[in-house]
Amino acid sequence: MKCKKCGFDTPNNSNFCSHCGSPMDFDDEFINIDSKIEEEKNEEHTKNANENMNQMMNIDMSRASIGWYFLGFFFPLAGIIIFFLFLYKKPDLAFKARRGAIHGFILSIALTFLFIITVSLKGGL
Repeated sequence: MKCKKCGFDTPNNSNFCSHCGSPMDFDDEFINIDSKIEEEKNEEHTKNANENMNQMMNIDMSRASIGWYFLGFFFPLAGIIIFFLFLYKKPDLAFKARRGAIHGFILSIALTFLFIITVSLKGGL
């Protein structure tokens, strides 16, 4: 950038002329290189974050082993814990374990009610 008073070339980020010491008047054309690089980094970070979110939304449930479903089915609390532990690292595994936990919990509730109804109809234990 050239000094308007003496014409000396000074670095773009200087507030004063290196030669005569007069304050530098910045034109509208002046672009801060550091902020431009920072904006590019932010745009790249946002792009990567959006790609990661898109990958998480398109989960292929067939990649996870059915064993995780059965683990969640027979041990619902373990299935829920696995869901929260692996939600961001391995979402396909986490959702299989959660699905098994939900199905196992619903079946256990249904069987409990069936048992209570059966016992109450027979007159107790």
